[in-house]
Amino acid sequence: MTYSVLVEENGADSFQATALGLPDCRVVAITREQAVAKLRVALAKRLSKAEIVEVEILQPSSRPEHSWKRFAGMFEDEPLFDEVLADIEARRREDDVV
Repeated sequence: MTYSVLVEENGADSFQATALGLPDCRVVAITREQAVAKLRVALAKRLSKAEIVEVEILQPSSRPEHSWKRFAGMFEDEPLFDEVLADIEARRREDDVV
């Protein structure tokens, strides 16, 4: 298994190594190599008592589906649909005049 590690110099006298994603898994040593070695041991110890699993999380939709969406297009194959639309349009024009 490969793990990404952040190695930082702590002033002039020590190095700190931190396992990325596990900020509490951190060690300090005099040299860079010692810090990496100590972190390797700390990670092995920690992972021996745990397991890494992948979990699928469904992404929530940004907006809920419109409640009328399921009705959209339900009459598109109705032979009288165009006549109904024309009638609605004519009645709206009549209402606009009044």
